[in-house]
Amino acid sequence: MELYEASLRRDTEAMNDLSLLEGRRLVCHCDMAQRCHGGVLIRLFKDLHAARLASLSAPPPSDATA
Repeated sequence: MELYEASLRRDTEAMNDLSLLEGRRLVCHCDMAQRCHGGVLIRLFKDLHAARLASLSAPPPSDATA
């Protein structure tokens, strides 16, 4: 799973497409005891979503930096 996640993180297009998962349900057939590709997608989606929310709530740039 680490290789799969690393591959996704390097793929800019795939990372951009993660936002398309918003409001969707992922289905897999993995045993609950094993790690799953769907779990990787969910974790990356949540990380991306949190980062986007954080960037929206960041303070505006100061006059000096603008």
